[in-house]
Amino acid sequence: MTEVEELLVKLLSRRGEGLISGIVRSVDEKKRTLVLEREGHDDVLNVRLDAVCIGDNYATIVPLEGSAVVIGSIDNTDEYVVVATSQTKQIRIKIKELKIDIDKEGVGINNKGKDLMTVLEKLIDEIKTITVTTAHGPSGIPINGAKFDGIKSDFKTILKTI
Repeated sequence: MTEVEELLVKLLSRRGEGLISGIVRSVDEKKRTLVLEREGHDDVLNVRLDAVCIGDNYATIVPLEGSAVVIGSIDNTDEYVVVATSQTKQIRIKIKELKIDIDKEGVGINNKGKDLMTVLEKLIDEIKTITVTTAHGPSGIPINGAKFDGIKSDFKTILKTI
């Protein structure tokens, strides 16, 4: 663990009872759980990644395996949830039909089956085909199509399809 990770674990572990620090041994993204490895203690199994879990709505922070995390007991039971992590692999949020996914590949936003990246790509493609009716007939397509392709490429650097 780095010095910063050790400090994070120490500070958060002192904040209150029911908090446990350790290292992420493994993550099961389908079950949205992790196994927490604790020095000198048994591993804590099935730690929830979801900070919010109501119906099919969720807010999930997926820590990297090997990162330092602090988990908290839910109502002083043997059920735990991730409270803090030193390194994040992914953040996923779902509210009704809205889905947001953030990772090293970019940000994906999808609502009611419409994906932001796809909509923006379609918009750029349509802008590149604009013609305007003039007194001499329709104009040609825009001459700056390559610039629009550059903008489309920039979107792909920031956004992703989910």
